[in-house]
Amino acid sequence: MKGIVSTELAELPEQRAQSEQAARQQAEKLIEDRARELHLKDQELERRNQELTLAEGELRRERDLIAGVIDAAQAVVLVVHGDGRIFRANPFVKCGLLFTADGRMRWV
Repeated sequence: MKGIVSTELAELPEQRAQSEQAARQQAEKLIEDRARELHLKDQELERRNQELTLAEGELRRERDLIAGVIDAAQAVVLVVHGDGRIFRANPFVKCGLLFTADGRMRWV
C-alpha cells in the first residue's frame, strides 16, 4: 500500500503539468478564435466605413450641384421647412422679397 501511495504522489507533478499544458492549449485556442473573429469584424467595419465615405462624397457632390442650380436659377427659389421656416433661398429672391418690421415677408 505504501508503494502505491508513493507512486501516486510521484506522478502528481507530472499530472499537474499535463493539466496545466492542456489548460494553456485550450486558452491559446480560445484566444486565437477570438482574435480571428475580431479580425473579421474589423475587416467588415473597414468595408462599411469605405462604403459610407463613398456615399458621403456622392451626397456632397449632389448637394453642391443642387446648390449651384438653385443659386444660378433666374427665378425665385425658396426651400421651406414643414413649419414654414425658410431653409434656403437663392439670390434672385432679393429682387422681389421684402421683410416687414414684424418679420413677415411680402412681395414687392
